[in-house]
Formats: sequence, C-alpha cells, structure tokens
Amino acid sequence: MWYEVTGRNSFLERLFDKIPPLEDFWVTELNIRSGQYVEVFFTSKNTVDHIPAKWERDCRTHANIVLRFEHMFLCEYIDQCSGVNGIAQIEQVDDLVVCCKITSSNFRVKILSMYVSIGHVYGSRI
Repeated sequence: MWYEVTGRNSFLERLFDKIPPLEDFWVTELNIRSGQYVEVFFTSKNTVDHIPAKWERDCRTHANIVLRFEHMFLCEYIDQCSGVNGIAQIEQVDDLVVCCKITSSNFRVKILSMYVSIGHVYGSRI
C-alpha cells in the first residue's frame, strides 16, 4: 500500500479509521523541480473520518496530502496540459526504489525514486 512506503504520518492516521487507497484521492497538482524533487498534491474524494476542530471551524472536511519524491533517477512527464485530476499508483519496486505512476486524460508521469515522504497534510473544502 502507498502509505507503507512513505514513512507513515501520525496526523494522517488520526484523520482516518483506515488509510484509504490512492484511488480515493485526486491528484490535484504536480510540482516538478528538475533534478531535485517532485511533489504530488492529493485531495481526498471523501470526507475524513475524524475532522480536527480547526478544520471543522473552517468547514474543511477533506484532506490534502503532499507526497515528496527525492533522490530520483527517473522522472518522465508526457503531454503537459492544464487540469490535473489524475489517478496515482505507488509501489515498492525493490528494497531501495519506489515507483509512482500518475495518469489523467491530460498527461502521464512516471517517477522512480529512492525516497518518498509525506510533506504536508492540511484541510480542504474541496
């Protein structure tokens, strides 16, 4: 599962009874820093199970998650267009390598990285 390769995040674990699969998230943004890192922004399609009080006051019921891929040795980006809303798959290729594939009607991305982490988790109104 995608969450197992990210180094885990206790805040995210408090939001969900069970961490949802990536199919339950939209890819909403991609930030590619050539030769440095790639950040992939996800928004949950469904409301979180446990809404923090601060989010509730601001009417934020969905989670935005930023995954950061570092130590890349492959990043392929095909068909650059506006409008992301893609679907992602993340899998451990071997002991050292994580593969992330993102597909939408506008583009495809493939990232091979030695390190992936959860950069930020914040609320969204969707």
